[in-house]
Amino acid sequence: MESESEMESESNKPGKKGGLVAKIKNVASKVKAKAKEVGSKIKTKVKAAAKKLGHKVKAAAKKIGHKVKNKVKAAAKKLKNKAKKALKKAKAKAKALLKKAKAKAKAKAKKAKKAAKAAIAAAKAKLKAEKAALKAAEKKRKTKNGICKKGMSLVQALEWAATHHLSPESSFPYTSGEFGNRGVCSAKAAKKSKNKKGKKQVKGWGFAIKPCFAADCSKQDEVKLAKQLRWGPVNALIAGNVLQNYKSGIIQSQHCGKNHNGYSHLNHAVQIVGLGTAKNGQKYYIVRNTWGTNWGEAGYFKLAWGENTCGIANFVTMVHA
Repeated sequence: MESESEMESESNKPGKKGGLVAKIKNVASKVKAKAKEVGSKIKTKVKAAAKKLGHKVKAAAKKIGHKVKNKVKAAAKKLKNKAKKALKKAKAKAKALLKKAKAKAKAKAKKAKKAAKAAIAAAKAKLKAEKAALKAAEKKRKTKNGICKKGMSLVQALEWAATHHLSPESSFPYTSGEFGNRGVCSAKAAKKSKNKKGKKQVKGWGFAIKPCFAADCSKQDEVKLAKQLRWGPVNALIAGNVLQNYKSGIIQSQHCGKNHNGYSHLNHAVQIVGLGTAKNGQKYYIVRNTWGTNWGEAGYFKLAWGENTCGIANFVTMVHA
């Protein structure tokens, strides 16, 4: 048997050691090359698999996208149709409501037209009656000289003024209230009233505001009446009993008696010449009476504005010169 020292010396020989290293290196190089080759193949396969999978994912996504798009499109179409139906229904409803409103307005207008026609017919009949009364009064008064009797109504006076020449006050001075003398009617004085051109002084007349012929006339438009006074004096009828004992101050509605603003209580013609305001802020009409300057406040009196006091706003007329 060989001794340990001999074996050691055998393995430590230079030739044998170098060959073993070379073999190991060679094997390692082959393993490395093989590993690289295997790695390259695996990489290629993984890349191909990933690409394939990517295509599949893309195709699946595209497919899902198409489905979602189609669903959204279908939902939008459904919603559009629903909205279209709702709009159509709303239009039909609006059309029906409009038709109903038109029919209602037409019926109301027809009713109002009928009422207006009746009111006009009544006014025409009243005017016709007044004209007839005027004609009768004129026929009765046709005398060369005679005693002046009770005056005409306001409408009769206006109609007379519109169809005849007016005489100046100097031809027929007012004497009844001052001297108790009723005066004498003079046909000669009436002839002298014609102007040089022979034209009438008054062309016609009309209402300053809408008249009221009811028992309660508390809603007359006195604001409009106040505006009309800017153009000049207006004629009015009032419940004149309160004037019998008037001296001065503002006549209030309570002074005129019960139901003072009803048309049936009107019995006296006056002329509204303007508006005034008292120290306490109360507005009042400035009214001219026909009883001379010794009566009231130099022939005038004050009447509370805004309450249709004594029916002052029931029958207000103005002339067209």
